Amino acid sequence: MCSKPATPSISAPIIRLLRELPEPPPRPRLSSDEWRGAVDVFGLVFTSTLPVVLPFLLVSNITLALRISNLVAVGLLFLTGYLFGLHTRHNPWRWGGHRISGFLTNVKTHLERHKKA
Repeated sequence: MCSKPATPSISAPIIRLLRELPEPPPRPRLSSDEWRGAVDVFGLVFTSTLPVVLPFLLVSNITLALRISNLVAVGLLFLTGYLFGLHTRHNPWRWGGHRISGFLTNVKTHLERHKKA
């Protein structure tokens, strides 16, 4: 958010540069690389959230499903930290612990904020 409106001396060069840009095509199209990237992102999001959602589909007790889902999420956080530590040749156990401690710090902060409200 700007603290004050832009003056003509600031906005004029920007407007000039925008007017010099070529016209966009009448109907933009996605290239095959962009479609492939979109499918890859979808696959990544789907496969990373599926393990956390599955307990709700397989367990009829909602409280138990939530606890299982949380356990799976924390396990996945540890796994990503562990694999990052292996990949960067650092202590994988420490990196896994860092991921979990960061998560727990966020949960604690969230709970404290909602307790005040």
